[in-house]
Amino acid sequence: MDTDTQIFELTNHVRLDSLPLRYGLLLDRGCKLELSDIENHRVDDKDKDAYHIDAKFINPKTNRIETGHFVIGANNPRRVTIVTIYKHSVQTEWDLSTHMTKLRGDGSITPEQLVELHSYYKNGTLRSVSQLIDKLSDLKSKSGIKEGLRASSKELSKKDETIKNTSQALRKTNQALEVARKEKNHAQSAQNQAERERDKVLEKNKELSSQMQDIHNKVKATSSSWVTSDWLDPVSLIEVKIETESTRSGEKDALVLYFDDGSRRKTYWDPATFNIRKGIYKKLKGRLVQTNVANQPDVEWQYSGTKWFNGVRLSNNP
Repeated sequence: MDTDTQIFELTNHVRLDSLPLRYGLLLDRGCKLELSDIENHRVDDKDKDAYHIDAKFINPKTNRIETGHFVIGANNPRRVTIVTIYKHSVQTEWDLSTHMTKLRGDGSITPEQLVELHSYYKNGTLRSVSQLIDKLSDLKSKSGIKEGLRASSKELSKKDETIKNTSQALRKTNQALEVARKEKNHAQSAQNQAERERDKVLEKNKELSSQMQDIHNKVKATSSSWVTSDWLDPVSLIEVKIETESTRSGEKDALVLYFDDGSRRKTYWDPATFNIRKGIYKKLKGRLVQTNVANQPDVEWQYSGTKWFNGVRLSNNP
């Protein structure tokens, strides 16, 4: 392991491509780079006049110590140069170096633009050729430069990035459509269930209304000379009982309705129907109902609709 400090000249690629992108550093022509802590020296697999080393150098722009993998060209002993520098995967970085040189050669990219792109290389979002093209295209678009960069780099787009992105977008679209379909089916199922429940309630209400109308007609028939009042405001029924009460004429059975506002209404009329009516009215517990009261016309004392009742019906309100 050689740890001596050595000074190397720079190729145009290193000065104008590699250092700007990988280190955010643009050096003037003729500048050299002093490397230290040199280690891992090995001869290049393909070029016996080139070798690889890992080393450190001080960034003259930030004064921070940088590390990297350096490829050194030694075919001319009088002029040992750094051929390229990279920091990550060998093949990916080599491809990146090759295409940076090509793009700079045909005027599609400048060293200054590579310096601007350094932050993307540093955070890992610019490591491949396709990513370089994308970031450069965005940079040119933002600066208002309209060049045919995409057309000059068609040969660099053979990694199927477009197909991959399209497939991902299609998969996400299909997933979204599937979620929407399931949500639609769920909503339709919920609507159908709600409609079935509504139909059951309507059918039950119809049946209860019919039963109450029948019993009301029977009670009304036994009191044809009496006049019924208008239906009172709806109130929620909470209990139905048959109770025995003491009156001036003796004990009487009363059919009593209890409501959630604390009130109660009762009837003595037609006790033979109490059990039937009680069974029907109990089905209305928790529902809004209306009652009316029957009175004889031209009689001074009248039954109060807030204390007595004759008929019961379901409210038109829910």
